[in-house]
Amino acid sequence: AHLTDDDMAAASAEATLLPGARAAFWAWVHLCSTRSWIESLMINHATERKNNNEIVEGGGFTHRMAMKKAREIVGSVEKLDPNTQLHMTADIGHSDMFDPVFEKYVRDSDTGATVIRAAQDCLALDRAYRGTLGSAMLES
Repeated sequence: AHLTDDDMAAASAEATLLPGARAAFWAWVHLCSTRSWIESLMINHATERKNNNEIVEGGGFTHRMAMKKAREIVGSVEKLDPNTQLHMTADIGHSDMFDPVFEKYVRDSDTGATVIRAAQDCLALDRAYRGTLGSAMLES
């Protein structure tokens, strides 16, 4: 079956999201728009860090999904689509690219505590979001 542009727009409309996922997305927007620039950067950075294969034991989300797809569908990593292969590598770079900013601007314990709190807030939202997805999967 072919999906029309209208079908795609309806499927991706915010109202079709799981309520918990919708709340988590809006909470991320709220955090990034109400916190200082360095906290907002850390919120984005924490999201990237948890997807870095060099940090997360067993690999980040993209890596894990790519390995599952390679194992169950295409047969090998080499047969994965180029976008997935690129994304697996890019996740590491995305994660590392802001380290120099934090090294330059996190120079005292107060700023360090602020940045850590921002990362903790981001990861709490991530747990809520993933909990919503897990609950929905169990229900279906």
